[in-house]
Amino acid sequence: MKKHAFIAIGLALLAVTAFGADTASNSVVDIKMDNMIYHKREGYIELLDNVVLKIDDTVVKADKALIFQSKKGGKGKNAFEKIVATGHVKIDSPEGAVIGEKAVWTQDKNIVRFSGNPRVEHGNGHTVHAEAIIYNIITKTCSFEGRSSGKGKIKKSDRNKFL
Repeated sequence: MKKHAFIAIGLALLAVTAFGADTASNSVVDIKMDNMIYHKREGYIELLDNVVLKIDDTVVKADKALIFQSKKGGKGKNAFEKIVATGHVKIDSPEGAVIGEKAVWTQDKNIVRFSGNPRVEHGNGHTVHAEAIIYNIITKTCSFEGRSSGKGKIKKSDRNKFL
């Protein structure tokens, strides 16, 4: 019984790595978590406690993540459709961080959609809030949905451009 559990966990991790590699222009995904539960019948893997997904220089941290298997029964790079991370989800980058309570990463797109009080925090003290924030993992850019607001300082040299 234990042997089958280890084989299932190994296959699941291999498939997760293949999924991430396809979505981020053939990059390798490093996955770390404290606990994992494979829900074979329901078709998803549950990653629990201190979840960290690293794709190149993009690091996604969350309390929990659900990785949903493809309904088409794909293998390798097509084995999973999406990853849903919840609980203080954060993507760190050299420019700053994107933070929200929920983030959905779909297999067929190179984006992560943040919701649940999402915000972008720049290292220079600027913060932008929106109803939803779309983070492109390839270009490392954000777009905003719905109402947006922000705070920060405008340099004296730039004031004439904006005022």
